[in-house]
Amino acid sequence: MPLLISTLVESLDLANEAKPFAFFGHSLGALLAYETARYCQSKNWPLPKHLFVSGCTAPQDRRPARNLHKLGDDELIGSLREYNGTPPEILENRELMEILLPMIRADFQLAEEYRPSHGPALPLGITALFGTRDEHVSHEEVKNWAKETAGEFDVRAFEGDHFFINGAAGEVLQCLSEKIRSLQ
Repeated sequence: MPLLISTLVESLDLANEAKPFAFFGHSLGALLAYETARYCQSKNWPLPKHLFVSGCTAPQDRRPARNLHKLGDDELIGSLREYNGTPPEILENRELMEILLPMIRADFQLAEEYRPSHGPALPLGITALFGTRDEHVSHEEVKNWAKETAGEFDVRAFEGDHFFINGAAGEVLQCLSEKIRSLQ
């Protein structure tokens, strides 16, 4: 994770960012957004005006790894079906899955081996989004993102499972737009 974050920050040139910005991340992306904000904080660089974390437990609530990245191909594909974020026609295409599985394993490994960085609470607001039927992230775990901010905190629930951002895309975008407009 530290190598990924430093590479990401360098490519975004956040040390020299003059315009206001916000971060949004879903699932593993929420951890990436959070750790990127933490990295900027540690360097005294410009911080995002707001952090949106979606479909992700708070860093201190990470559960023991299920080691999905170590599963055989068929078992991993079965787990992907449970998350309901990959279209069935892709999961059933063996040639395509042979190409995608190494990347998917790497993502799961990154999430499963993640250890949060520590530091003072972020001096920015956080909005945590979750799906009402998400079997992988509970409302309680999402509420604990409040411990990561010295700013305002809000939780928003959307109808759906772990990938509620697909089915409720319009509502999610409206939520993000309203919050960003309120920051200006």
